[in-house]
Amino acid sequence: MTPADFRAARASLGLTQKSLAKALRMGTHGWQTISRWESDDFTGTIPGPVQVAMEHLINCPVAPKSRTITGPAGEIATKRMKGKHNVG
Repeated sequence: MTPADFRAARASLGLTQKSLAKALRMGTHGWQTISRWESDDFTGTIPGPVQVAMEHLINCPVAPKSRTITGPAGEIATKRMKGKHNVG
């Protein structure tokens, strides 16, 4: 993953450098590392686990926290999802 690829991936997720650093649990100053990885002058390698995490964030949508259900009488209710497999 090149710096341009990494920068484009972050942008496609709609994240700032600080929010991506927080999502990746990189600590308070992790955004500085993100900035360095995105620099066209960066000659190192973006760590493999970070590349995998970025690919996962892009390819696997986040499960919704709630969903709207229309009942038999047409009423609409929103139920909070408790888990990945909970459907009711």
